[in-house]
Amino acid sequence: RKRAGIAGRARPSASGDSAVGEPGGLINRDAEGANEMSDTNSRIVTQMCDSLLSGDLRDCVAYLSEEVVYHNMPWAPVTGHTGVRKVLEPFIEGADCALKKMDIVHTAANGEVVMNARTELWQRAGVSVELPVAGVFIVRGGLIVRWEDYWDAATMQPLIDVVMG
Repeated sequence: RKRAGIAGRARPSASGDSAVGEPGGLINRDAEGANEMSDTNSRIVTQMCDSLLSGDLRDCVAYLSEEVVYHNMPWAPVTGHTGVRKVLEPFIEGADCALKKMDIVHTAANGEVVMNARTELWQRAGVSVELPVAGVFIVRGGLIVRWEDYWDAATMQPLIDVVMG
């Protein structure tokens, strides 16, 4: 079944401009710029995620604004590079980086919002955890200004116990 405005008869936009999908219409207007911005922001987020594997948080915070809000669910949100470091340092910083592998399975972006689904492999002191994570990021001016990661605390608890022990 065809839906009007998508596959059927094109409808005029609310502003009275050209019909959706017609030359000059809403689909074509700024689509290239929005796609380019989404692609750029997706690359920034992917590069930041990859930087976590280095064991050097300087690599990670280079992708973050000074005022970044980082909410590593289910923990309380933190602000700024210092806050991010405080949360991640015990797990990531140095030669004993517990994050061993990250597979970004899906990425979706719309303008400044980037979302990814990934699987992370964490290992330390004989404990190994495979953690599914959903990340939501807002990128402005080439830097991540908001970063939210959603994951299951019960799955991660054995590694948290080793790290924070």
